Amino acid sequence: MKIPIIIDDNGNPTQNNEFLKTNVIDAYENRLKQNKIDSEKYNILIEELKDQIFLITDDYSANDFIIRVDEFNHIGNSKALASKLLSEKAKSLDLDFNKETKKYEKLATA
Repeated sequence: MKIPIIIDDNGNPTQNNEFLKTNVIDAYENRLKQNKIDSEKYNILIEELKDQIFLITDDYSANDFIIRVDEFNHIGNSKALASKLLSEKAKSLDLDFNKETKKYEKLATA
């Protein structure tokens, strides 16, 4: 970043001092605006994932969600959160994840 010289040899200003405003403050404000937009997109995505997981009722729909989860445009940790929510939903439905087949299965009844 180049810092402009805005005074002459006698210490008199030669131009307005806009360096901090344009290079620091404006950049910070733009980043805050972008963070707000990103946060809104993230929240919409998380709600969509929650809605999709809510609709899971059995092993078939859980496995279907596993196939479709990569089709979402994930932001940040959204995929990890979807995995956690899916795991909780599967547990509530007495489903077990088979690590060999990478699919949910109904728990065997005794």
